[in-house]
Amino acid sequence: MVGQGVHEQAILDAVGAIEPVRAVLAVTISEADGRPLIALRVGLPATLGLPEVVRVVGQVQGAVARVAPGARVFVEPESAVDPAAPTEAILIRALE
Repeated sequence: MVGQGVHEQAILDAVGAIEPVRAVLAVTISEADGRPLIALRVGLPATLGLPEVVRVVGQVQGAVARVAPGARVFVEPESAVDPAAPTEAILIRALE
């Protein structure tokens, strides 16, 4: 069984409770080298600077590790979740 013992809802609950995660856009659970492999795409506010994005990614990895011990966790932050955010704001934040 792929990702045996890993429950997507537990991941969604753990990550969804992290501020400022706006949404969990995708969760993929597979297995590599006998270990669960969990890849997530999380929606973040476009106004976050790079240091804050890095901090939140670390929090997401930690939260997933607590509900899926031993899993390898990859997080892709998506900062364009807010459709009202102008592209210029996203680019400027990325360059800071």
